[in-house]
Amino acid sequence: MTLAIQEPTDSGCCDVASSAVDDGSSLVTLYPRRTWESKWWWYYATITGTNGRTMNLDIAVADARNGISLTFRNGFWSYSADGPWHNWDSVGTQTSPDRIRFTKSSAFDQDTIHVAYYPVLSWGQTEALVETWKESEFVFPTISGDADLIVGTVAEDTTSFGRTCPAANLYGFMITDSAAVGPKNKGLLVSGVHPGETPGSHGLNAAVEFLLSDDPLAVILRTYWEWYIYPNVNPQGRYGGLYRNSPDVGVNVDWNRIWGGGTSDVVDDWRTVIDADTEGEINFYCDFHCYNFDYGGGSDFLDTALQWQPTGLKNAEFASLYVANYDSAFNWISWGGGITGTTAQWVEANLDNAGSLKVSMTSESQSRAAATLADYQLFGERIVKACADSTVSGGIFPVQAEADEGDPIRREARIGYKRVA
Repeated sequence: MTLAIQEPTDSGCCDVASSAVDDGSSLVTLYPRRTWESKWWWYYATITGTNGRTMNLDIAVADARNGISLTFRNGFWSYSADGPWHNWDSVGTQTSPDRIRFTKSSAFDQDTIHVAYYPVLSWGQTEALVETWKESEFVFPTISGDADLIVGTVAEDTTSFGRTCPAANLYGFMITDSAAVGPKNKGLLVSGVHPGETPGSHGLNAAVEFLLSDDPLAVILRTYWEWYIYPNVNPQGRYGGLYRNSPDVGVNVDWNRIWGGGTSDVVDDWRTVIDADTEGEINFYCDFHCYNFDYGGGSDFLDTALQWQPTGLKNAEFASLYVANYDSAFNWISWGGGITGTTAQWVEANLDNAGSLKVSMTSESQSRAAATLADYQLFGERIVKACADSTVSGGIFPVQAEADEGDPIRREARIGYKRVA
């Protein structure tokens, strides 16, 4: 069977007409779509006819944003969009000034492979996860939501290159232990603002899975917290295979620069929903992203977060606890001079009732050639684990875990934490 390239409808990003195959040498040359500022920073395609073949996959990178792909050389392959996702045998060999080659030196044993810049998390996969999560005894609709965890909808729209993105639901929900009485902290987790940054979505999903687990730290997080979760908030950007924008704002509008309002109806709807659900008051915020850029540290995989507008929050204390307990290479960067309209800036200005907000961060999984899906997921899990630690001993958040002799649920949560501390 001859080799052929296809562009998946949900999340696909491949200029099939410009791409090419050399069937005799099993060389595939892939051109991603330029979906933002006439550049690309996301690709996803399928290749058929692969069974029994080795392969060289050349990615055309002359128009990659800031030449980033030439530096970090990302690429994954899988037999399914659902994974598991694998690194190539040889990662990121530069074969010409505008080509990066990925090599599979042992033969594929299936006829179709998926190739992507990062492990894919399609909009359809998000819907399936929400359907599973809503069955948990710890998941509840928010004020804005219904029993199916739907907090709004987006009308059908079309990308600049003609892909129809169907109407989509917007999802939001709360995680807590309703049997645990007393005051609780409020945490807010968001992903998918930049739809091409799928590692961030995988990180949030891992955080949710951990929050719903039986781990003693998860028990602390449900006992002393309410968690407001909004996964993949830009569904049509994800479905359309876009990088930083959405069909409703045009090709050069960054979705993480318009949370001041008035540019996107979808963003404005999200502002209304999140404000109503949290009643304008949270204690911890994390917007899950990833970035293929060297913030410093030099490791193959680096847990990095941004603070856009340092405002005297307890970010430094949180970072110190994270470093001590989980990753000595954790890197916290102050950034934001001249940049406005991010989700974090909106949160800090609008969800800080009476000084409630203590930690505000934009997680930026650093994607290097050696990074794996498990790395991205671990980062999300560690972020909420650090919230559990700081609830028990960090003194960062207003509601701290105490013995609570009069509340057996809180007492058992604290005892369980001590067993693993």
